[in-house]
Amino acid sequence: MSLAYRGKIFCNTSATVAARIVDIPTAFGSAQDPAPYANVQSAFIGEAIHCGLGDAKCEQAQGAVKDTPPPANKPGSATYKALFGHKYVAPVLAANAHAPSPYRVTDNAGNLVDLDNREIADFQGNVGFPGFNPTAPQSLAMIAAMQEAGIPVTYGYISDIHERKDGSLNCTTASATGFGNALGPGDACYVENAQRYDQAFKKFLDRLTKDGITPKNTLFVIGAEENDHFAGANVGRSQAPSDPANCDGVIVPCRYSTGQVGEVQANLPGLLAAERQNATPFDVEPQGAVMYVNGTPSRPQPAANDPAVRQLERDTASLTANNPYSGAQNEKIVNYQADAVEQRILHMQTADPLRTPTYTIFPKPDYYFCQSASLSACPAGVTIYSKFAWNHGYYSPHIDITWAAFVGPNVKASGVDGPDVSHGPAVLDPNSTKTVPEMSTKGTWADEPDIRPTLLSLVGLRDDYRPDGRVITEILKHVPHALAGTDDLAAAYKQLDASVGTFGTDTMIADTAAMASGSSSDDQQWVRTEQALTGLALARTVVATKISQTLTAAAFYGARPSQSTVAAELTAARFLLHAAHELRVQSGA
Repeated sequence: MSLAYRGKIFCNTSATVAARIVDIPTAFGSAQDPAPYANVQSAFIGEAIHCGLGDAKCEQAQGAVKDTPPPANKPGSATYKALFGHKYVAPVLAANAHAPSPYRVTDNAGNLVDLDNREIADFQGNVGFPGFNPTAPQSLAMIAAMQEAGIPVTYGYISDIHERKDGSLNCTTASATGFGNALGPGDACYVENAQRYDQAFKKFLDRLTKDGITPKNTLFVIGAEENDHFAGANVGRSQAPSDPANCDGVIVPCRYSTGQVGEVQANLPGLLAAERQNATPFDVEPQGAVMYVNGTPSRPQPAANDPAVRQLERDTASLTANNPYSGAQNEKIVNYQADAVEQRILHMQTADPLRTPTYTIFPKPDYYFCQSASLSACPAGVTIYSKFAWNHGYYSPHIDITWAAFVGPNVKASGVDGPDVSHGPAVLDPNSTKTVPEMSTKGTWADEPDIRPTLLSLVGLRDDYRPDGRVITEILKHVPHALAGTDDLAAAYKQLDASVGTFGTDTMIADTAAMASGSSSDDQQWVRTEQALTGLALARTVVATKISQTLTAAAFYGARPSQSTVAAELTAARFLLHAAHELRVQSGA
């Protein structure tokens, strides 16, 4: 199933870990001793159980703290508790989970084990939370133990397979010399990782079957958080794996020489100074890349029409470099840009104005922007950084078209709804020259916010707030009566509201052209485009909200909309989609 994901802002792992460690005293009331675990990350980060009301085993367990205080508008409502961290989660699982033979929950020392009966630990051997790159045997064992302990709703995260794992041997990517280093597709270690994950899922499903947990009585949802674009030598590009040319990664492993795998790292301040003589100070979150132009103490965020901001937008739009993988010389690095209004359209505006970027750059996905005072960390110009080679956070079909799988009661067994791997964007358009709608012509269009309401509908639950997504009726055996006849409306809603739908794509392309246009003395194209985008953004909010209310009422409250309501909302959505497309045409892009 094709999932068109909303735009995201990514933060680096070290900052995430630091922020969560700072939160420990907030959660527990005082700094906690991680003993017997090696450190606070092993003890307190990354794992949680949210207690059901009245579940004494959870609410009275050591470490249980208030999770969600009663909302201000619901005084006297229940206060939920939770267990945060391996230190408090593990004892509850050890005491209440009972794995079927030959599987185990704990070892003889009482520590939780993975599906291969190894203690759950990080790559340095620290028992506890395994870190932010958990393997399939680790995460799936935790999920199984939670189910066996009676926790009915479980979520887990598994790290990717395109990096060198602990214990990997004989990798065929020359630059993958250490743990976590990027692998090229078809590398022998990449294939080994995939095989290990296949084995882990086989054990996981066998264990759950022995527990009586099957698709007959349980909903399973598995998906990719994101696809990643491979920055490196690949089929269809000017470079291919160095040896052999006909590798398939199954029978014949692919080999990559030094320089054939890695992000094309661009020193953004250096390029601006060298190519455009622009030294405007800014901070950049590189993978994306979101730009925070420096303001003043009284106005930390400069206005969108600030002359320095507008000139910086023109200059980033015109940056060029030589791409070693595509073979393009002096290519423009930046595919798209989004200023303040367009970021609102793309759902990148937060409630905190200081967190909302001044504007956002979506480079060609081979590139990664860096900004550092240390040339060793961010060399001048454009270089290949081989440690990382799989980019996300960009506008690119390689990244934004991904998949999710549903199996369980009332789910159709319809196989792959969308292109197979040999007809995906990375194969048909390796240099990412097309838009997401252009590459999304086969299969059901859904996006990440649709997963939760679909899951809730299938298990007979609902939220106490209106979701952004809609129930994916195309995968259901039996569609709720109230949702019958709303498929066209739901499809239009997705194209209108999804960040990479046709509305978001057309407005972004128009905005990109406007941001690159004009001069300090004449900026009329940008001004006109901003006015049009502002109107479209306001109208989209009104129409999308009405459609969302209609679909939510039908899905979760049985309120079937009238034919006239569906027709009116569908007409309004199509009018806005047409208006966005006309703005794109008028931009000349």
